[in-house]
Amino acid sequence: DGTAVLVGSGFSINDHIEDIKNLQSKGALIITMNGSAKWARDNGINPDWQVIVDAKEETASLVDSGCDSYFASQCNPKTLQIANNLTLVHFGLDTIEEYLPENRVKEGGYALLGAGTTVGNAALSVAFTQGYRNLHIFGYDSSYRGEESHGFDQPMNRFMPTTEIEWGGRKFKASVAMKGQAEKFPLNALALKNAGCELHVYGDGLLQTIYNTKYEDMTEKEKYQLMWNIPSYRNVSPGEMIVDKFL
Repeated sequence: DGTAVLVGSGFSINDHIEDIKNLQSKGALIITMNGSAKWARDNGINPDWQVIVDAKEETASLVDSGCDSYFASQCNPKTLQIANNLTLVHFGLDTIEEYLPENRVKEGGYALLGAGTTVGNAALSVAFTQGYRNLHIFGYDSSYRGEESHGFDQPMNRFMPTTEIEWGGRKFKASVAMKGQAEKFPLNALALKNAGCELHVYGDGLLQTIYNTKYEDMTEKEKYQLMWNIPSYRNVSPGEMIVDKFL
């Protein structure tokens, strides 16, 4: 029944500094991701946890030694070695249990994160596994604001390739990872709600726009964009069966 505040790196976090502080003053746990931990400290917010999943070696430069670390096992060893009070988390990939100790697999009682490999979606799963059901979500924009990809300077992401996405009559600039996170989020949100969570999503970006668009207001293209993010939807494709006929 705890309240957790999840702080992503989208530019909109700068619009909600006082909202985050207010929630923390009421006892909410502050979960930051990657560089948002430093951003939080710079703005008078002391983070409790930091979640990192990126495997790049330079991600070690983002580690905040002042809060507990929930880092993915795919992270570079340099990142893991300087983590504070480390809890190692694993993504639910098909073969991941082959790499876990045999006795732990037999014992069970652990959770594999199945929310996709972006840090924002992973952090939601981390919060859930640790018992938090009231989730306040900031900075999950998953798109640029102007030419800024983050709410703070993030040099390592400066040259990432981007694409343009149109949704709800608006155009957004995003990296491939951002786009994937935004499209995956509604499915994760639905799963969390079905599991008893209450979600409060703040900010304005591609992810928030997709999340807040009602199904009846979606274009046919937008509906298919979401549908193809459901793996089971790919198992049967009637159109695939008549390709030869069209050719």
